[in-house]
Amino acid sequence: MNSIKAMLHNKALFNLQKKYNASCPVFVDQFCLPATYFRYLSAEKEVVRKITFRTKGESYFPSVALASVIARYSFLMKMSEMGERYGAKIPFGASGAVDAFAKKLYQKIGAAEFDKLVKKNFKNYRTIVGE
Repeated sequence: MNSIKAMLHNKALFNLQKKYNASCPVFVDQFCLPATYFRYLSAEKEVVRKITFRTKGESYFPSVALASVIARYSFLMKMSEMGERYGAKIPFGASGAVDAFAKKLYQKIGAAEFDKLVKKNFKNYRTIVGE
C-alpha cells in the first residue's frame, strides 16, 4: 500500500511542478522512512527528490493540512457516488455493521464487482465472501 502511495505522491508532485514550473519547497506527511519512499520509486523515470518529510505533517505545514482536507472531501464524495450507484449508504470503518453491509453488497453485486471495491488483504474479506 505504501508503495502505491509513494508512486501517487510522486506523480502528483511531479505534475504540479511541471504544470506550474515550480521549484518551491515540498512537504509530505511521512508515511514511511524517506529511504523506503525513494526505494519504492526506483523504477520511476521522474522522481521529485527535494522533499521535507514529517510525521504528523499536517501539524507543521498548512499545505499538508489542506491536502488532507481535500483528500477527505474527495473520499467522501466518491463514497457518496458509490452509495448512490449501489442504492445504499456505505458505512465506514471496521465493525460488525460494516461486515454485514459488505456481505449484503457482495451478494447483491457479485464477486467480480465486489473485488473492484474492497481491500482483499483485510481479515474480514474471506469471511464476507465465504472462503
